[in-house]
Amino acid sequence: TAEPASQKEYTILVVEDDPDVISFLSEQLRQYFNVYTAENGKEALKILGQVYIDIILSDMVMPEMGGLELCKTVKSQEDLAQIPVVMLTAKTDMDSKLESLEMGADAYIEKPVSFKYLHKHLLMLLKNREKEKKSSKLCTRFCSNLFELAVFCTGLYNKLTKNEQGGDANRP
Repeated sequence: TAEPASQKEYTILVVEDDPDVISFLSEQLRQYFNVYTAENGKEALKILGQVYIDIILSDMVMPEMGGLELCKTVKSQEDLAQIPVVMLTAKTDMDSKLESLEMGADAYIEKPVSFKYLHKHLLMLLKNREKEKKSSKLCTRFCSNLFELAVFCTGLYNKLTKNEQGGDANRP
């Protein structure tokens, strides 16, 4: 469901099938984020096709499409792969944690969780993603400048070698 009333810096998609949990998370997160909600992975994918989302917070076990399948789908699509996916789940076993990492999850947080911790974790993931974007832009700009320099040097080299081969009329 769409709920961004006031514009905040980031937009989060909360994917959770428990109405009480989704209500609590939405209420808390709305203080800091534009919040969209989905009851399962299939609904989440529909929203991702319509709205720019900065970060996804998803439960693991849900009907129709669970969080792991959602994460795998998001991370396999070029236009969505950069979105951080945070698994928020009651599953505490090591196999679930490892499987979420294998599917591409950026973080695994166990329920119950302190909202202060969750909020800080989400912000740190978003800030780190912004740093990656800036680094990528700088690298692209540097590579472009390097290419232009290579073209210039090639042209200069060609002129110099042409002059040496053709001779210079002013030489004795």
